[in-house]
Amino acid sequence: MKRFIIFLLFGLLALSLNVNAQKVFMNEGIYSTDPINPEAFNENLFQEVMLFKVNTYMDSLGLEGFEAHDFFIDPAVQHALIMADTQDASLDGKGAFKTVRSRLIAAGGSGIGAEVVARITIRVSNEYISYESLADQVLDRWKTGKYANSLFSQKYFFAGISAKIDETGKKVFVSMYIGNYASLGPSYYSDGGILVPATTKKYGLKPIDEKICKKATGKMPDLVDLQSGLSINDDGQIIFKYNDLKRFRRFIKGKKDALAVDVIQKEQFNNCRSENVADFSRPNIGYMTKRVWSKKIYKYNLAQAEGEGKKTKVTKLEVVLGELPVELRPEDVELNLMIIKNKSVCANIPQSYVDKKVYDFVPKIGLLPDTLLPAGVPEYFPTETSAQLNFRIPFEQGKYTYDPEDMIPVIAALNEPDFIIDKIFISAFSSLEGTNNENTILQKKRAQSIVKALEENQNASIIDSIVTAPNLEALQADAKGTIYDEVCTMNLEEAIVYVNAHRKELEFLLENHRYADVTMWITYDIEGDKEQRYVVDQFNKAVEAGKIDYALSIQKYIMKQVISGHYSDNAVSDMRIPQGKEYVGLNMNKIWLTQYVFKDVLDEDYLTKIDDLNKLDNNNIYVEYNDILCEVVVTELDNSKSTDLLQSRIDGIYNTPIKVDLVDLLNIELQYQIMDIVKDSLGFDHPTVVKSMDKIKEIIKFNELSWENSLKLASVFINHADYEYAIKLLEPYIFDEHIPFVFLTTYVTVCSKVEYKVHSNNFYYALERINKQDKSFFCSLFAPDKLSLQTFVNTKVKNLYCETCNK
Repeated sequence: MKRFIIFLLFGLLALSLNVNAQKVFMNEGIYSTDPINPEAFNENLFQEVMLFKVNTYMDSLGLEGFEAHDFFIDPAVQHALIMADTQDASLDGKGAFKTVRSRLIAAGGSGIGAEVVARITIRVSNEYISYESLADQVLDRWKTGKYANSLFSQKYFFAGISAKIDETGKKVFVSMYIGNYASLGPSYYSDGGILVPATTKKYGLKPIDEKICKKATGKMPDLVDLQSGLSINDDGQIIFKYNDLKRFRRFIKGKKDALAVDVIQKEQFNNCRSENVADFSRPNIGYMTKRVWSKKIYKYNLAQAEGEGKKTKVTKLEVVLGELPVELRPEDVELNLMIIKNKSVCANIPQSYVDKKVYDFVPKIGLLPDTLLPAGVPEYFPTETSAQLNFRIPFEQGKYTYDPEDMIPVIAALNEPDFIIDKIFISAFSSLEGTNNENTILQKKRAQSIVKALEENQNASIIDSIVTAPNLEALQADAKGTIYDEVCTMNLEEAIVYVNAHRKELEFLLENHRYADVTMWITYDIEGDKEQRYVVDQFNKAVEAGKIDYALSIQKYIMKQVISGHYSDNAVSDMRIPQGKEYVGLNMNKIWLTQYVFKDVLDEDYLTKIDDLNKLDNNNIYVEYNDILCEVVVTELDNSKSTDLLQSRIDGIYNTPIKVDLVDLLNIELQYQIMDIVKDSLGFDHPTVVKSMDKIKEIIKFNELSWENSLKLASVFINHADYEYAIKLLEPYIFDEHIPFVFLTTYVTVCSKVEYKVHSNNFYYALERINKQDKSFFCSLFAPDKLSLQTFVNTKVKNLYCETCNK
C-alpha cells in the first residue's frame, strides 16, 4: 500500500491509537464480546463494532475515518441479502442492480461511491465467534485485500454497513457502502430556482472511466490547475488559455478527446435559504457548453506566433470554448473545466487556489536575473536630459507651406522618445531655377513654415535662427563628370541663367538640392507614460555605445517598472541587444523578463537560448544557474550519469554570490524531478525516491517531527502541484492547538485542489478553527478568486458560512 508506506517511511506519524484497542459495545442487552446467535443476529451492534474497528485502524494510519449515514444503509442491506441468498460475496448483481453505481442510483443517489464486501464463517468447531471477532476478521481481509484501495482512498467519508447470515446459519455476508456528499443524489437537493436550467442531455458523454482517465491524467499531473486558464472576455466568450501548447497536445490528442465548460450559477450553492441545486449523477452540474473536440481546439487556436525569424512559432493555446448564456453575468457564475477523454468525463474542475503565504517557507523556483551591479555603478533613475538632433527635410518644388501634420512623420522618423524643442536652427537651401531674389524669399518662407509647424506640434514657441542660401555647390558637385559639367566653372549669376535654360532636363539633379538642414536642441519628455520609451531608448543607446555597466543599471530599472506594472510588454521587445560575450548578462535579463511577462513555461527554446549564453560566458553564475534549471525541468533525467553531472554543477554554485537559499531551491528541484520519475509507479519506498527525499529533508533542515518541518516539506510538493501528498503531510497536525494560522489556511486551500477533500470532516474542522480565529478572513476565503462556492456541497461548511457571513 503505497499511501501507507509514505507515512511510515517518513516517520511523520506516531500511532495515536493501538490498532487492537478494545472497546466493548452493548445493544439491547447484548455485548460485542458475546457469541453470535444466528437466529437473533444483532445487526445494529455489529454495525457499531465494525465502524469502530475500521475507523480505529484508519486513525492509526493518519487517515480520516467514516461517519455513519442512513442513506448508505439501504443499499448495504439489499446487497447483503442478495449475497447471503446467492452465497457469492462479490460486487456483482443482476439487472438494474448489477453494479455498485446502479445500486446507489436505485437507492436514490447519484451513483458516486464504492462498496466493500466480505464473507466470514461464524461457526467454528460448533462454537460461534463474537461480534468483536467477526469485525476483526472482516477488517483483516479488507486491510490487505482487493478492496483496500477503495476503503482507504480518502475519497469517501460516509458509510453504511449491513451483515446478513445465510440460511445455514454458518456464514455472514457483510456489505459496507461508502460515499460522500455528492453520493446523496438529486433527491437530496432542490430541483429549481436557477435562472438557466442545468443541461440534462448527456450528448453521448460517459461517466469517468478510471482506466482511461488515470492514464490520461498521468500526462497532466497538475490537471486541477488547468481551470485557472478559463476566463470570460468582454464579448461574453469563454476563453481557455494554456502556456504550453506542445504539452497540451500530448494530453488532449484523441479524436474523441475534448474540452467543455460547466457554467455553475452561484445561486446553485450559495442560497442559504434553500438546499443546493445540483445533480451529481450527471457529468455536469450546471449549464454545459458545446464540446470542443481536439481537432477544433488546435484548428481555432487564437494564440499568436512568437519568436524571431525562422524560430517564429505558436507555443501557447488560446481557444474559445463557448459563450456565457445571455441571461447571466460573469459575476453570477463560476466556470468549471470539463476534461473529456474518449468521451469519458475524466474531470469537472472547479476553481481553487493555494494561500500564497506557504511560499514563504519554500518559494517557487524560477529563472534568476543577472542584476548585480559592479562596484561604483549607481542605481539608475530617469531624469530629464537634453540632446541635439540633426536631420534633413526635403522640399517639394514650389511648395513653401508646411502644416503640423507634415512634421509628424519627420519627427517619427527620428525614432526618438518624446521631446520638447528648446531651440532650432535651420539652413534652408533651394535649387537655382527662378531668380536669386525669388529663391531667397522661397527659402525663408519654407524655413518659417517649418518652424511654425514644429511650434504647433509642440504647442510652444520656439526660438529660431534661419539662414538661407542657393545650393550652387551641391549642383556643381552633382554635375561634375556629366554633360552638364560646364556649370562647375560658373558663378552664381551664370549658373542661374544656365539652370533656367535647362530646367526640365536638369530636374533629376535639382530635386536633390531643395531641402533644409535642421538642428534642434531638445529636452526629453519623461512625464507619465512617456518615461518608458525614453528609458528604453537610453538603454539601447548605452548598449550601442558599449557602456555595458550603465546599460545594466538602466535595464535593472526597466525590470522593476515592468514587474510593478508601470511599463508595458513593449519595454521587453524594444530592447536591442547584440550577441557576444559582453552582452550575456543583458540578454539573460531580457530572457528572464520575457518569461515573466508572458508567463511562459520553461521549454526547449528557453533551454537552447540560455545554453547558448552559457557557452558564450561559462563564468556567469546566473546563466549557469538558469541553464541547470532548464536542464532539470526540460530534459529527461533518465540515467544517473546525467543527474550526477547536474548535481555536481549545482554543488559548484554554492559559495558564490547567489544566495544559498536559491541554490537550495535548485537542489530541491533536481531531487524532486529524480524522485518524480519513479514515485508514482514504484512507490515512495523505492531507493531512488528515498535517497532524493532524504536529500530534500537535509536541505530544508528536516531534523525533527514538527508542524514547521511538515509545512516546509508540504511546500515542496505544493510547488510541484502534488497536492494530495501535501495534504498527507499537513493533515496529522491540524488538531494541534499550537499550529499557526498560516498552517490552517494552507491546509484548507490545498484541500480545494483535491476535490474529494472538501467533503471531509477534517476540512470542515480546519475551517471551523479559522472561523473562530478570524471571521473576516473565513468569509473572504469564499471571494470570487478563492475557494469555489461548490465547496458548499459539504453542507456543514455551507451552514458555517451562512451562519457567519450571510447576515
